[in-house]
Amino acid sequence: MLFRSYEAKVRLAIQEPLANAILEFFISEMDNTNAICVSMSVLEKIFKMTRQTISKHINILEEKNFIQTYKVGNMNAYAINAYLVFTQGEANLWKAKFHATMYVDYDEQTPKIKAQYAKQIKTK
Repeated sequence: MLFRSYEAKVRLAIQEPLANAILEFFISEMDNTNAICVSMSVLEKIFKMTRQTISKHINILEEKNFIQTYKVGNMNAYAINAYLVFTQGEANLWKAKFHATMYVDYDEQTPKIKAQYAKQIKTK
């Protein structure tokens, strides 16, 4: 099945604006990979929505083949459809899921980590 990324992305933006916003967040934070690890509590904080609302829209992204979700302990790794974002050439497409950006929140860290970085990190 050919993934028509542009057309599908436009439909997503029109029909499911919150799902599109979540996808855009994933894409903007994933650096040079096509995946990001982020906890549900961080997503709740960023989007100011309930866990159930965010989960519903992540499920929409999965159903429409924009992402795949992998469990990593108590976090999820969200792999973005490589045809949508991978820019390293079609011959290297099979490598697309080998890296992930870890997006962590200061409030989720241990007291030791917080103490170590408290002077460097400013939270909102």
